[in-house]
Amino acid sequence: NLPDRISILERRQLEDQMVESTAALAHYLLSKWIPLKLIVYQRARQELSGRT
Repeated sequence: NLPDRISILERRQLEDQMVESTAALAHYLLSKWIPLKLIVYQRARQELSGRT
């Protein structure tokens, strides 16, 4: 019964690590993507304002 209990704990720890890694990766990608999108949006607005 103890080996089953250890493997359940190990599975939960592995699952927690996977969730934390996925969340960290998503946060990293979003933190890089959102400022880039804002820069592109600002440049587009400058181009539009320069034409008028």
